Amino acid sequence: MSTPYTLELNVITNNVEANGISYNTVEATLTSNGEAISDQRITFSIASLNSSAKFSNDSNNISVATNVYGKCQANLYDTIDETVLVRAQILGVQTQTVEITFTPMKSIPEYTIMSTVEVDNAIATGGISNVVRFTVYDDKYEPVPNVSVICTTTGNAIFHENSTPVYKTKTNASGFVYLYVTDTVAETVDITLMIAVDTKQSSSVSVTFNATSEKLAISSVQCANRTFLENQPTIAWRGATFDIHYVGGSGDGVKWEVIGPVAEVLIDADDYEKVAHVFIQNPPQQPCTIRGTDMSTGDIIERTFNIENFVYPETAERVFYGTAANIHGNNILSIELYSQIYKEWGDMSSYTQQGWATDADYWTNDANIILNAATTFNLATGEYVVHSILLAKYYYAYKTAD
Repeated sequence: MSTPYTLELNVITNNVEANGISYNTVEATLTSNGEAISDQRITFSIASLNSSAKFSNDSNNISVATNVYGKCQANLYDTIDETVLVRAQILGVQTQTVEITFTPMKSIPEYTIMSTVEVDNAIATGGISNVVRFTVYDDKYEPVPNVSVICTTTGNAIFHENSTPVYKTKTNASGFVYLYVTDTVAETVDITLMIAVDTKQSSSVSVTFNATSEKLAISSVQCANRTFLENQPTIAWRGATFDIHYVGGSGDGVKWEVIGPVAEVLIDADDYEKVAHVFIQNPPQQPCTIRGTDMSTGDIIERTFNIENFVYPETAERVFYGTAANIHGNNILSIELYSQIYKEWGDMSSYTQQGWATDADYWTNDANIILNAATTFNLATGEYVVHSILLAKYYYAYKTAD
């Protein structure tokens, strides 16, 4: 950098409990000759060796852009009481460090953990998932977001998210944890969720993986990140794709056809892999049934779905909220619709070939013009935050008027 920049690092919040939920906060300020420098990314990292502290992205480092005041913040949590050295750095500027402290917990919250088996009896192919949902409640029976949890599975099963039998994560904004479990052995396994700061608080549920069946049957319906539940997907976009996996059959091939919106939905089948790739080209105007018929025995398998919301991502360039609102008004997607997309399709950076962006933040229609604020939704994490509509630019998605 040719301009002499000055980097400062200060502690905003300190001495929070090491409960895996509460955040200490540090703030970096970047200036040049006393003037604030905006839109420069500051890299925050944990400089202490063997620290268990993590940033809000569950990593040991995070990169954040400075705002119009030259400032940006990073939040950290911990499950062990300790003092942590935090580093901030920008290319060409001297590194700055500060210490923050996480204090022992005064008391461990008492949680109630409820489990729901969303998908069971998956075929043990190693790629087909059973799905379990855990919900963490507080003592008032309110769902609790951002609770650090440890998930384990028994037998030969592993979690789809990291391909191991142990998976560490947090409850989402609704207090949920969705777990996608695969297996290569026909068996019944136990899925357990434990509170990270108190593993005695736990809940377990059993799911079963079945051996391959000789009768023609649908084993799972999957997109890049999720196993669809019954009647999903309910939201899609032009170019959305998912796969119908099947087992059994005569081996002489399966004939696939679309019942309903034949012009809007296409199928590309692979008999060797026993999968039908479904492509949604345009908004289906009616419920759609994908039917497969065994060309030898005549056995039929079907999957029906109804696209209730058809959306359009706008990712050619990041724009101010006002620009998006002037073009599409309240048809910018709501927090609820973004949540539906994330719940059904997962991390949308997996669909860049279909118009979505690796930059995961999108404007929602939740805006307050008087306060110059609007909410963005992160389609990689399922979280949403409020930003200034005058200072920030993001992508957005919209739907046509009802």
